[in-house]
Amino acid sequence: MPSEMSFSLWFFYLFWKAERVFGNAVGLTSLPGFPYDGQQGIGACLAIAFFALVGARQHLLFILKGLFRHQTRSEGNYRWAASGLILGLVFLAVLSYRGGMAVWAILLYFLVYYLLSISIARIRSEVGPPTHEMFNITPRRFLIDLLGTKRFSHGSLTMMSMFFTFNRGSRAHPMPHIMEGFKLAHESKMSQRRLIPVIMLSVVVGSLFAFWAYLFFIYKIGADTIPHADMAGTTYNSLRNWIQNPSDTSVTAVVFVCIGFTFTSFIWWMRRLFPLWPFHPAGYALASSTWTFGWLWFSVFVSWAIKTTLLKIGGVKLYRKAYPLFLGLILGEFLAGGTWVLIRLFTGIEVYSFFR
Repeated sequence: MPSEMSFSLWFFYLFWKAERVFGNAVGLTSLPGFPYDGQQGIGACLAIAFFALVGARQHLLFILKGLFRHQTRSEGNYRWAASGLILGLVFLAVLSYRGGMAVWAILLYFLVYYLLSISIARIRSEVGPPTHEMFNITPRRFLIDLLGTKRFSHGSLTMMSMFFTFNRGSRAHPMPHIMEGFKLAHESKMSQRRLIPVIMLSVVVGSLFAFWAYLFFIYKIGADTIPHADMAGTTYNSLRNWIQNPSDTSVTAVVFVCIGFTFTSFIWWMRRLFPLWPFHPAGYALASSTWTFGWLWFSVFVSWAIKTTLLKIGGVKLYRKAYPLFLGLILGEFLAGGTWVLIRLFTGIEVYSFFR
């Protein structure tokens, strides 16, 4: 990660903590949902997506023009990509409509979803954070805050709750991971055309095996022993609350979305004006999910401190000399964790859990 990103991550984690302390001190905790970290995070992600689209406007216009003219091989076959995009959107729209979702709700929901997806992919490609899980930053949260549940039919609310399965959090979001796969293919001189059918096959096979594995272990060892096995209950509880307790627009929540958008825009603009500006807007967005990043912030702080110290003492030369040492530390950590997993699998002995 760039130093500005690692610095921004741990700084804004403490910033969010300080915001909670300040809220307690002045009595803002009486507001339900304070500090509205999810809403501020949504505003931040929408700002990142907006600036990403603005920055790519010339390339996007080039692609749009290329759909209606003869394309050379070097330009890539944008028509295939556009066809896949259209077919995928049509499938999602028909599925949602058949499930009872209103047309306007379908368009609005997936517009917000893809804007958030673009922001996450942009963050991953630019600064490569250790996680991009932001479980409070979802389309349904934004739409419920913006419009309230009264404006949605029960069918629309039902489908929005069902879509919770693929946008509760973004740690496994397909867009940044697939993009990273294409980058690795490019660096290793692998054919990206051959990678596409492999990815599509992996999605189908992986999904089917995941469904089977989930059911298998629930019936074998019991759902109560599996962490977070009650995700379905969370989904239906939210739906029940929306229907039984209809709500109007949450003005306070929308204000905090605007605050997140404005603050992120300010950070972005300052980075454009001052090359040495130490803050990155992605740090503000990612650290808003303090539950997720709370596990990682101190590790990021330590790595930032070591990297900064090495660069100040010996410059890039010393940094490059020390680089293999830290790659070895990462490899050693995963070897140790993998060994414990194998011991548990082959002996049945309860051992240290490397990942939970």
